Amino acid sequence: MGEKSKTLGELGENKVKYLMDLVGWSPNTKNLSIPCIASEEHKENIEPRRTHGIDALYRYECPLVENSLAFVVVSSKNQGDYNAKPTIAKKYFVELANTINCFKESEIRKDISKLYKLNRKYIGIVFWLSEGDDEIDLINKFSEENLLPGVKNTFHAIVLIDNLKANFLFDSVNYVKDNYINTEFYYHNTGYNSSPTNRITSGHILPAEVINSGLLTFKASEGDIDCLIVVSIERYSEEGFKRLISLCQNITDNWVEKVVILFGEYNNTDSSSVDKVKLSVKDDKFTRKIDVNSFKQSLRNVNI
Repeated sequence: MGEKSKTLGELGENKVKYLMDLVGWSPNTKNLSIPCIASEEHKENIEPRRTHGIDALYRYECPLVENSLAFVVVSSKNQGDYNAKPTIAKKYFVELANTINCFKESEIRKDISKLYKLNRKYIGIVFWLSEGDDEIDLINKFSEENLLPGVKNTFHAIVLIDNLKANFLFDSVNYVKDNYINTEFYYHNTGYNSSPTNRITSGHILPAEVINSGLLTFKASEGDIDCLIVVSIERYSEEGFKRLISLCQNITDNWVEKVVILFGEYNNTDSSSVDKVKLSVKDDKFTRKIDVNSFKQSLRNVNI
């Protein structure tokens, strides 16, 4: 049992490393141990806690909020099949919350912060993966649960990445990188990053604030053409397509020459529906720029 758990743990760490590299969170520090500053409050069973383990740590200047340094504290969990009980989810979230609260007072955090005169934010990521169960939506399953009962909250957020969202990241980012050049994540104007002297509109880092979103935006090139690429985890629908057209109009700032919208599921039989939606949009100049497809290629959606 112990050997199997070790193997599962190593497999999980390898998957998390791959995903972190894929979204630009590199270089990062792995397998840190930091002192616990609340031994009784954070104790396990009856034993006071002395240390906390951090599976991976990353930091970046946040492109979505000016003058902000984000610390990403990662917890890696991997199971054979999901034991998707609320009690397990709460245990994972509380462990990471306590780790972040102690990390804030750690020497490594203080040493890193000396290099930046920026406001600090702390984001925890629970990568809860398994060797099966790709279609179980843990994020939705626990959306109504209070996963941090009675825990001191001094951090920006703790978010969950399950198999479903991990596969979305894997499929979508790799599809865009494989099919376009000069690919970067696109950072739209949030209202907190609008200063013309500090604004960064694209880069190789996916902000942790949006890593468990079902929507990713990219800036890329197709030959000499600048493209906005929007990837949705959802299956194509007319209503969903209309919403994404509106989003693209709002975030492109007129620089875009082509818009590519990629759905989790889209078939060539949906093309007449796409044309119908485009006709319902007043801005013909903009809709002529739009191509629709899926980031999951099959004979049902490939251009033959």
